[in-house]
Amino acid sequence: VDVILSRLGTGAKEDTVRDLLHRIVRTDAPPAAKKVWVFLGTTGVGKTTTIAKIAAGGVLSQNRKVGLITLDTYRIGAVDQGRTYAKILNIPFASVTTVSEFRSALGRMSSLDLVLVDTVGRSALCRDYIPQVREYLKGIDPLTFLLMPVATRDSEMDATTRTFSELGIDRMIFTKADEAVNMGSVITHNLIHRIPLSFLTTGQRVPEDIEEATPSMIVQRCLGDRA
Repeated sequence: VDVILSRLGTGAKEDTVRDLLHRIVRTDAPPAAKKVWVFLGTTGVGKTTTIAKIAAGGVLSQNRKVGLITLDTYRIGAVDQGRTYAKILNIPFASVTTVSEFRSALGRMSSLDLVLVDTVGRSALCRDYIPQVREYLKGIDPLTFLLMPVATRDSEMDATTRTFSELGIDRMIFTKADEAVNMGSVITHNLIHRIPLSFLTTGQRVPEDIEEATPSMIVQRCLGDRA
């Protein structure tokens, strides 16, 4: 609101607000040069399902060679879930528990077009988690995504982003848009942290319920069709 008022004043019309948001909301597709994508986030944000959607899109729609690696051996069923998706798509899968195992898995998948890495979900308040993940990512230079449910309070979005920023966040993925009453938090987060948004997930179906983010899509979903 402060940004809109400072740019447009109190007498702004809705069409000028929409135009301003179209110009300042940041979205960006993942760069093709990045072959290793790492997905970060707290517990229950939908990392594994989102990875499955991206993997399925890469294999079925883009004819890319994709591999899956999971670091999440902590959550019950996480490995089985990842292995099941990989089996359905007929793509390589690896579950690793150490940095050396992770490096070996990346080496085995070096000929692939894209390697998707599922990490363990942890609370943003768990301070020992960030150093552990940093060890895995050292020297790899991956594309890192932070996943966040749309229906998250602004204060928690801010705290989570600040914590995970220690690992370097290249892109945002907002999840579970179908569970949110409104989506204003997406624009608020985007304007504060300026991390480009790449995808929005809209349900549980794999691979259908994921959309590539654009400013027009975000503004439309947040403001809707208003007279």
